[in-house]
Amino acid sequence: RATATKEDENKGHSRTSAPRTRMHGSPLSSAPHPPFASTMAGAGCQRLSLAKAMPRLQANDPTLIQLDIFDNHAGDGWVGQLADSLRGNTVLEGLDLDNMMIGPEGAAELANGLRGNTALKRLVLHRNRIKDEGAGVLADALGVNTALLELDLYLNEITGEGARRLADMLRENTALKVLKLDHNKIGVEGAGMLANVLQCNMTLEELGLERHALVFTV
Repeated sequence: RATATKEDENKGHSRTSAPRTRMHGSPLSSAPHPPFASTMAGAGCQRLSLAKAMPRLQANDPTLIQLDIFDNHAGDGWVGQLADSLRGNTVLEGLDLDNMMIGPEGAAELANGLRGNTALKRLVLHRNRIKDEGAGVLADALGVNTALLELDLYLNEITGEGARRLADMLRENTALKVLKLDHNKIGVEGAGMLANVLQCNMTLEELGLERHALVFTV
C-alpha cells in the first residue's frame, strides 16, 4: 500500500507504508534487515574506455569487479559486443554505462547479455534513451536473471507503458532490491501500478521516483 504523508505532499514525493520498501529516498520504516548496500564501491570501481574494458571483460579478468565505461555518446553499435562479454563473464558485479546514448536496440542487446549472466549485481544506465521498449526488454530479462540486485534507469524517457512492464516483472522477480526510475515520465497511472505491486513483492527495498511530482494514495 502506498500513502502520501503531509510532509511528502510538501516535497512532491510519495512514500510507501510497506516495511521493506522506500520511495523517493525516504527512510525505511522498521525494516527486518539492513537496507541493500550498493555493490558499486567507489574505491574499487575502475573507470575505463571501451577499448580498454572490452579485452578485460572478454578475458574474465578477476580484478575487474566494478566497471564504469566513460565513452560518452557511444551509441548502440558496440553494445552487442558488450552483451556477448557479459554472457561469459563470472567476475563483474557492477557496470555503469552513464550517458552512452543507448537506445531500445542497445537495451535489447544488454537484456540478452543479462539472460546468460549470473554475476552482475548492479546495472546503471543513467541518462540514456532506452524508452518504454528498452525498459520492457530489460524487464523480460529479469524474469530469467536472478542475480541482478539493482537497476538504475534514471532519465531514460520511460513513460507509463514502461512502468507497466517493470511492474509486471516485479510480480515475479524475487531478487531485485533497488529499482530507480527518477526523472522519467511514468505519470500517476504508472506510479500507481508500481505502488500496487509492492503489496505482493516482498524483496524490493527501494523504488526511486524522484522528480515525477507525484502525490497519490493507493
